[in-house]
Amino acid sequence: MINTGLRIGDALRLGPQHIRDGRILIRTGKTGVELDLRVRPDLRLALDAAPTPHLTYLATTQGRTRSAKAAYTWFSDAATKAGLPPGYTAHGLRKGLLADMAEGKATDQQMMAVSGHKDPRQLRPYLEKARRKGLAEDAMRLLDRESAGDETRTAIGLPSKKVGQ
Repeated sequence: MINTGLRIGDALRLGPQHIRDGRILIRTGKTGVELDLRVRPDLRLALDAAPTPHLTYLATTQGRTRSAKAAYTWFSDAATKAGLPPGYTAHGLRKGLLADMAEGKATDQQMMAVSGHKDPRQLRPYLEKARRKGLAEDAMRLLDRESAGDETRTAIGLPSKKVGQ
């Protein structure tokens, strides 16, 4: 999930037929957007380590396709059994990937190309906290800049006293 950013429903359909020349080519079920994603190295290692005879990588042990609800529960239970803290869900990983992209200064268009969203407003629930953190950091850097002279001035013009004054 963290290597693709797919919704759980799309991840459930993902299989060998969607991998071509090191790329994932899949049309999203919810929005119908055609995604063309590079297979990241960690995902390539996982896929190579667990080849599947099925049309989906996330088939049950009996080779059946999971429902989205069953997959959500299965994923959450597996995360808990692995000792991960609460919140490590399939959707939480998608949200984390988008937040990492936002903190890395990815554009809305770049994130939409990965996530399959059609409208940048759909990214808001995922990105508000990440963007706020980045904006706050940028604003604090402006405060840290000093100009020359007896009195230190920040980049936004607020005077501050030097230590010892």
